[in-house]
Amino acid sequence: MLRNNPVAITLARWARAFSAPAGVRELTGFAQPHWQALHPEPAGVPIYHSALHSLNVSMVMERLSCEYFPGHEDYLGKVAGLHDIDPGRDPGTPSRVPATLDWMRTNAADLKRRLLWSDQQFEAAKVIIMRTEYPLDSLSRKGSYLGTYKDRSPREIYRMMLAALPANQRAFALSAGAILSEYADKASWYLEEPRTARAAVQGLANEINAAGGHADLKSLNTHLFLSQLGGQDSFAFDDQLAGELELKGLRLPLMHEVLTRLSVKQRLNFKENIAQFLDLQEQWDSVGWEGGAKWDS
Repeated sequence: MLRNNPVAITLARWARAFSAPAGVRELTGFAQPHWQALHPEPAGVPIYHSALHSLNVSMVMERLSCEYFPGHEDYLGKVAGLHDIDPGRDPGTPSRVPATLDWMRTNAADLKRRLLWSDQQFEAAKVIIMRTEYPLDSLSRKGSYLGTYKDRSPREIYRMMLAALPANQRAFALSAGAILSEYADKASWYLEEPRTARAAVQGLANEINAAGGHADLKSLNTHLFLSQLGGQDSFAFDDQLAGELELKGLRLPLMHEVLTRLSVKQRLNFKENIAQFLDLQEQWDSVGWEGGAKWDS
């Protein structure tokens, strides 16, 4: 029966989210216009970190939670949906994890009421979202809005936040954060059909450039990025933290295993996207970026 099948329940929720505005509220806790406003988007310019991206990440995390965190599908789907909320950013620029965490702190009472979360669930959600910082490295961060960091590195902050959780929540938060970051967040656009994935990569380049950086479709080297997702090295820091916190027996799934937990269509899309970005990279390497390796129409 549907009520006893978490995969069927998840798929039904996805269908409602795309068929009617009420479905967005069910999946995220927010009405569709409010959800859209939490993700500032420029008119007529494709971006990566859109309201649809957060919805996709939420749905992929729900699906993976059926396999790896049964009983927590709704909670982790909503955590995933919050991970890129940054209403204060300039439209068309990348979302910022510190700004997301600041927004969560400011709106803590409303979020706990809206999502029916306890204080412990709210604190765990912040830790899980912190794991999505990219890059999660050891370089200290400086900047006027980065109150989360205070000249510390993302790894320092994540370690502190994880250690501050009750001992019986740490393994769950660490595992959920790693799976959210590596698979639901980084891979979600590439589980879609190639045309959608190409638009997402163009959107990412647009965001980087809007924020004052310099990126184009060639320099992003999407094939290499996808080829490295979910490898053993992806979780080296998670394994280190698990050892420091004595989280025994914790094992994070690698990409080949995670793909078997997704639909046939998602698996095929992921493989096709790796192939298309490799083909484009080879064209650019042979004829040069200015030579015009083009997206197919």
